Amino acid sequence: MLRTVISRVSPLLSRVSACHYSAAAIPAPNTQPEVHYNKLFINNQWKDAISGKTFPTINPSTGEVISQVAEADEVNNLLQINPNRISSTMEEDMMVYYCLTKAEKLKKAWNFPLLMMAWKIGPALATGNTVVMKTAEQTPLTALYVASLIKEVGFPEGVVNILSGLGPTAGAAIAKHMDVDKVAFTGSTEVGHLIQQASGSTNLKKVTLELGGKSPNIILSDANSM
Repeated sequence: MLRTVISRVSPLLSRVSACHYSAAAIPAPNTQPEVHYNKLFINNQWKDAISGKTFPTINPSTGEVISQVAEADEVNNLLQINPNRISSTMEEDMMVYYCLTKAEKLKKAWNFPLLMMAWKIGPALATGNTVVMKTAEQTPLTALYVASLIKEVGFPEGVVNILSGLGPTAGAAIAKHMDVDKVAFTGSTEVGHLIQQASGSTNLKKVTLELGGKSPNIILSDANSM
């Protein structure tokens, strides 16, 4: 409201104040963030990979390594979750649970890590499922920080499990895991094919895919060449 009044009275003053507040509101980027959570989050516990392997997460603005993150590889031995734990903590008179699948595997993309995590975990938990989320290897730290909040607020053990790792190892193993009943994946069409194949060759998991190639462009003949 104040900005609107100022712009009507004095356009020049509005531009000056906008520049002042914009500069004050944007802090300098932190090129050396402190990382407190870089392990696997399983059953509300922070665990190293069984093999001891780690992989680097990179600061895209500098190319420097921010942290080494535990790499989930021996997934079958890591995942010993109770798929009924969250359902037993919900009130008995909650009416109908929609799309109850007990254990749901989620994979999120690297380019929108926080909101994509919320979009996938929220509905799964609201319908009584346990969740195993594999982070994108480029951006694991966001999800691991959220895991610390999940532990802090007192989620039951095994309700949310967050693994960082690579697609051919962690991702493939979870997609084939017989205790996983649903896979939701955002990423490339190539990996989407692999997930469907894994579902068909194991326990016919339900699969939801949000794949690439969904934003076509029409370039007219009189457009300037790039």
